[in-house]
Amino acid sequence: MDYVIEMGNVQSVGGFKVSVGFNNGAFNFVRYNRIYRGNISLLGDGEHTIGHGDASEGAYSVHFFEGASNYKSVALHIRQAQLGILYHRNDNGLLKSNLSKYDEIDFIDNVLSKYQIPVQVLTQDRVRKYLSEGKKYFDAKKNRKSSELFGQSLIHATGKEKAVSLFYLGLAQLNMNNRNMTMFCFNEAVKIDPAIKTSITIAFQNKTHK
Repeated sequence: MDYVIEMGNVQSVGGFKVSVGFNNGAFNFVRYNRIYRGNISLLGDGEHTIGHGDASEGAYSVHFFEGASNYKSVALHIRQAQLGILYHRNDNGLLKSNLSKYDEIDFIDNVLSKYQIPVQVLTQDRVRKYLSEGKKYFDAKKNRKSSELFGQSLIHATGKEKAVSLFYLGLAQLNMNNRNMTMFCFNEAVKIDPAIKTSITIAFQNKTHK
């Protein structure tokens, strides 16, 4: 089935497959992740990050989630389109589809959580998502919203990523003139990654010169 989908010779064939298993006397939808993309050239030695590709090259990634334990719901997400599709049924009827324009994390948090659909794997990084969105609000001088997003990144971050999250949270707090919270964030960031102290010094200098 994967070969037929990927070969691209038949215009009417594409999309995704639905895997079904039979366990404990009942049919169950089987979770899988699959990246569909063209040929990839890897140049040089060492590690290479292949990634998911984008729509411009015809790539798409399908994340098919497990079915809900009550057998009423199942869902999938297409990364490049930021499209989530929920299939749900009421009163033992047929599954009906509902489309949502979300990235994978927002689809999981806003949709799947309401339908008891288990999530075991993420293809999207929560820390990078919240940091990226937080920076956009920070650049737009929406410091309160950026603080919320940097706070979310901090919840999920580990290691030096935690220091980066604390640093940006401290910047947002600095812009809101919340000195105590600013110093707490910066001090905690330096404990994790002393090298970030230079960036903190520059931030204070820029604040003083404004």
